[in-house]
Amino acid sequence: MRIFQNVWSFFAFSILGFGCLLSAEIFAQVQDFESNFEIVNHPEEFLPFWSANEVRSTAARVFQANGEGRNGSRALGVQPISTFDGEIHTSYDLSGFDAPKIALFAKTRQNGSGNRPATVFISFGKEIGNYGQAVQIGDNNTFPNQHTDYKLYELGVPVEYWNNRVFIKIEVKYGPGVGSAARFFLDDFGFYEVEEQVDPIKVVEARLLNPFELYLSFDRPIIPFEQTQISFSSPKVSGLYFPVDYEAVIEFESEVLSGILNLQLVDLEAQDGQLTAEIGIELDHRLIRMGDILIRSPELIELSFSQFYEASSVSQANKFRINGAVPSGLTLSEDGFSLTLELSQVLRLEEEIKVEAEAVQNKNQLMGEPSEILLVYEDGVSEFFAISESRLVMNHQESLNQNSFSISDFKLLESEITFSTEQDQDNNQIVLIPGEVFEENINYTLAIPPRWTVRGKLLHGSYRDFVWDATAPELTQVLIVSSQEIMLLLSEPLDPIYAGILSNYTIENQQPIQAQLQESGAAVLLKWGFNFIEGQTYRVTANQIADLAGNFSGLLSFDFTFELPPQVGFKSIIINEIMPAPRAGNTLPNVEYVELYNRSGIAVNLGGFQLANSRRTTTIPNEILLPNEYVILCPRTRVAEYAPYGRVIGLTNWPTLLNSADQLKLWDATDQIIDSLNYTTASFGGSAFASGGYSLEIVNPFIDCNISSNLKSSTSPARGTPGLVNAVFDESPDLTAPEIINARVIDYNQVTVTFSKILSPILQVLNIEFSPNLDLRSVELSPDQLTILLSFDAELKEGIKYEGKITGLRDCVGNEIKADQETFFFTIPSDPEAGDIVINEVLFNARTGGPKFVEMYNQSNKFINLKDWKLANLNSDGEIANRRVVSTVDLIIEPFSFLVFTTDSERLKSEYPKGDKAKFIELSTLPSYPQSQGNVVWLDPEEQFPEIFSYNERMHHRLLREPRGVSLERLSATAPVDQADNWQSASAAVGYASPGFKNSNTFEGSDRFGIEINPKVFVPDAAGEQNITTISYQVDQPGLLATLRIFATNGSLVREICQNEIWGTSGFYIWDGTDSSGRKVRTGYYILIADVFDLDGNVSQTKKTVIVGTKIR
Repeated sequence: MRIFQNVWSFFAFSILGFGCLLSAEIFAQVQDFESNFEIVNHPEEFLPFWSANEVRSTAARVFQANGEGRNGSRALGVQPISTFDGEIHTSYDLSGFDAPKIALFAKTRQNGSGNRPATVFISFGKEIGNYGQAVQIGDNNTFPNQHTDYKLYELGVPVEYWNNRVFIKIEVKYGPGVGSAARFFLDDFGFYEVEEQVDPIKVVEARLLNPFELYLSFDRPIIPFEQTQISFSSPKVSGLYFPVDYEAVIEFESEVLSGILNLQLVDLEAQDGQLTAEIGIELDHRLIRMGDILIRSPELIELSFSQFYEASSVSQANKFRINGAVPSGLTLSEDGFSLTLELSQVLRLEEEIKVEAEAVQNKNQLMGEPSEILLVYEDGVSEFFAISESRLVMNHQESLNQNSFSISDFKLLESEITFSTEQDQDNNQIVLIPGEVFEENINYTLAIPPRWTVRGKLLHGSYRDFVWDATAPELTQVLIVSSQEIMLLLSEPLDPIYAGILSNYTIENQQPIQAQLQESGAAVLLKWGFNFIEGQTYRVTANQIADLAGNFSGLLSFDFTFELPPQVGFKSIIINEIMPAPRAGNTLPNVEYVELYNRSGIAVNLGGFQLANSRRTTTIPNEILLPNEYVILCPRTRVAEYAPYGRVIGLTNWPTLLNSADQLKLWDATDQIIDSLNYTTASFGGSAFASGGYSLEIVNPFIDCNISSNLKSSTSPARGTPGLVNAVFDESPDLTAPEIINARVIDYNQVTVTFSKILSPILQVLNIEFSPNLDLRSVELSPDQLTILLSFDAELKEGIKYEGKITGLRDCVGNEIKADQETFFFTIPSDPEAGDIVINEVLFNARTGGPKFVEMYNQSNKFINLKDWKLANLNSDGEIANRRVVSTVDLIIEPFSFLVFTTDSERLKSEYPKGDKAKFIELSTLPSYPQSQGNVVWLDPEEQFPEIFSYNERMHHRLLREPRGVSLERLSATAPVDQADNWQSASAAVGYASPGFKNSNTFEGSDRFGIEINPKVFVPDAAGEQNITTISYQVDQPGLLATLRIFATNGSLVREICQNEIWGTSGFYIWDGTDSSGRKVRTGYYILIADVFDLDGNVSQTKKTVIVGTKIR
């Protein structure tokens, strides 16, 4: 019999679960026991037409069993005992059946230790209470007192009961044997035609992973089928693979076109032997949706769509959400159906990932629907560990396709170590051999690339931490917790099994009554059955405790005197210097270090202190740090290299510092924060310092708050001062006043103002005034104390530039904001229109080492937000490509102002000192803009009004000898961008480019009718002079035909500006002082003759003079 399934994809679906809405044309009567049972006894009904001899609300007698149904749903349960056999009564109208049968699903669960089965019988009758002979389902071994899976049981209805209402009694009896009997569960009890297949294989999800692959998920494990069992009209099936037992992926040789797809599978066989003759699948593929997800790393996700997309509709990162967060970046793939998202939050293995996408357009501009995908982030790795200093083993749950990845793709973060591998290794295992041995007790992070199993299952990329550890744990410190409790601090995390064995610990031959491993894994809280005596010395021992690598300790002991320790305050100990990116070849060792300084007046026991970065935490051993003393912390195996520089403490599980940015924290043994330090590449003061092996030093260690200006690159010739007074040390008071970084509207009545320094939490002294006037409701300080939130009573108005002035504001040190920094501006931007923001200047041929740039000009009177606007270029097919979002946060361009996009603001300012650096926006990359010719594309977020400037080196002034480092400037923002005469080389007077300010060459039009020349005197080859002249016209009607020529005073033709060109009502041309051969003309007077024909054939002639000058050497 043919089972037909309709499958509709809809916008919310899950990689793990049911992704499509399915229904089957099976006209059976089925009871699924999902409705709530009434707690009543026969003959009253607990469900319509169902009753039982004793219904309970608990798991006894006859009951409703939550979670025991076939798909984790509800079922009917019966617990027979020596004094109770279950009896269930029901009835069905069989008048619509030709030859009916009963089908039911049943299983058992073990109940107690007895061996009695449940025995099940069914009998039929024409009226309730009057039943024929009972028929046993199976035999006495069918439902044993064990955990069994659901099985299908079928029983034909005797002929005499056909075409009438039939009454059925189901008996569940206490079977033969000893002790307790099995617990019986019944689900999906129903009537079917005899020839009808009761439980065919079903497709529970069907979707296009991409335009070439169809994913199918079945309701049970199946035997792989062949391509010949697939019937699909077009395109042709080219491949087939089965990632897991209940999934299939069908590959097509060309794109699956949009529309309603119909596919048939024939003779499908389940692994339990059931055969389904035919399954029909109907899939709605008219709209584009998300298809597949590939996690390349915890920071990168590749997303595929079911159809080719329209690039403009998917190029904004804010159209996507990963666990609710907007990605920080987006890159479109060349295949036209996938893209890569850079995540703003790092993913964690085993967590559920929710990927959401707004509606996007396919390549035919048909808008899809919002969609989401849920998946659990797994990488398929079952075991991961270093078995030696030169072997890293990664075991997988399934056999790998060894050709699906490259060993070169396995990388250690923050390390230059590369890997090779062993030949002929197990397909479930990858063995990595490092190019240099692992250091002991250093935390490494391996970036694992995506891999595929031999069956085609995707294993996501991930980060995995590991430590090469051959050293047994050591007892480093004992902390007093209470009169009966002490805390043992170990050098590394322990195996929780051995850490919890009470006999492993003693004090005076007594064992503790409780041993609790702490969350850090490297501390054990011991509680004793006696009270410690103040001032008395004790010896605690620990024996045979193991670390996570299986290294066992011998007998460890530690003497301590019971007394309450002195309290350590905030910044008593400070993180005084760090070396996050050492460099080989420098004076200092090529080893990371952190320097601590005790600025308090007391000796401090560092035992139990914890040092952490953004990824890992390590414990400092028992060491006393005297007042005004320095100590160098470094990896335990590298202590000898720093010994000549001062006191050194080696730490196991060293928290490898990140090169680009990180956060360090220092806690005491009671988990109180003692100090913290944040750094970024900017903290070094330049990329040369960040990559040059310089340390970062605290300028003034006696400042009680964290100020970014208090952290600087070392000025020592050795590029660091471990164990010594910092080279940048200056205990002068911090007199730097806070400055306003930006003000941003976040809601119609809320504005944030961000400052350069941490602010004082005392906000009551602030005075804030606004123009136009605004009534301030509240002022709040952000947790990082860098931003204040201003809330207003009334809503802000669009397009109004509000000015705020704040007085009385101080940083955490007490410096008051200066008068010239008190003012800030904010606005609600207006919606842009075509032509509001235009390409105004381009430097595509930069000097050697210099950056290129693109300048935009807002020629409107509106404030416009450039968030998600894009720069791009054209590919070889003339299509927009290589989009670069210029800002993923608010970026307001004011009316009639400029913004410059470049890759190096500092270098651009040094190349063009007259440039306005405040208008420079630095991007990580620009699209490719070749030196000889290319295309600059400017796109609004929705790409509704793109502007394309196709440039060529020949557009430069013809007398320009060296175009390198010279920009092309737009003469008129209102004239077409593709008009060649609208672009001219930047003047030498401004340094050959004008980034961020008015172009050196501009044409603002003429209000006078007729033909105008401006200027009337120009010098083509003089630096700093006007080297072109503009010839503009303004007429009262469009459609005139014009020819403009330049003549010498002797009447000879010098240059034809245009010939028989159709005019609009206004326009302009330029003359650069050269003749038709590109040679500079002689100094003197020249005559412009304009012949203009109207629509009636009438001609008018205008003559104008212009003077060409020369530079005097």
